[in-house]
Amino acid sequence: MQYLGSGILVAHNAAFDLHLLNRLMREHQGFALQNLVIDTPFYFPLLARYSFPLTVH
Repeated sequence: MQYLGSGILVAHNAAFDLHLLNRLMREHQGFALQNLVIDTPFYFPLLARYSFPLTVH
C-alpha cells in the first residue's frame, strides 16, 4: 500500500485485478482501495481484443 499510496491504478480489465486487490486490502488493512482506476479497454477499446503479451510487443 505504501508503494501505491494515493496514485492512479492503471490496469487492463481492471475488474479482475480490483477484485483480488480489494479482497486482500480488506483482509489486511480493513478497507478497500479508494484510488482512481483507469481500465485500459474502456479508454482504448482496441486493446480489449488483445491479451497482455500481444500488447507488450
